Amino acid sequence: MKCVYLLSAVALLYSCKTIKTSNCSPYNIIEITHWGTNEIDKEDFILYEYDTLNVFLKTIGINEIRVYNKTTDPDYYGSMRIFLKTSLCPDKSYKLIISDSLQYNIQEMDMISFYKRAMLSKVHYRGIKSYKINNIKLSPKEAHVIYFNKNLAIPYKKE
Repeated sequence: MKCVYLLSAVALLYSCKTIKTSNCSPYNIIEITHWGTNEIDKEDFILYEYDTLNVFLKTIGINEIRVYNKTTDPDYYGSMRIFLKTSLCPDKSYKLIISDSLQYNIQEMDMISFYKRAMLSKVHYRGIKSYKINNIKLSPKEAHVIYFNKNLAIPYKKE
């Protein structure tokens, strides 16, 4: 009987462990506010990933693009959400190009990190605290979405 109690205690202590996550945000949503009602095909979007030395690493795929329009609020100008296939990492820089005309440089992401108890383990949660869009520092409304205004775009010049 003592063996059963001992095995139960060992199993309980073994299950109380911290679950580790990577440095990357588990979220993969970019929202552009004041977009309007224009629907755009996802083939018109390209997101490039760069390292800290501004060396091109890869192109990130886009799952889906949704345009939201509230017609009841006259002060609402619509927004667009871009759902990415992979997560964004704070040690990388990104360049979002829309329709070969608008460019957004996403860089210097600061992440928040905290632990929460979930059942018998501590889960490590991460979110986005701040970031720069074309050298303008912003903070998100929600810790899992990168928000910025459409008017922050710079004209895209093909290299």
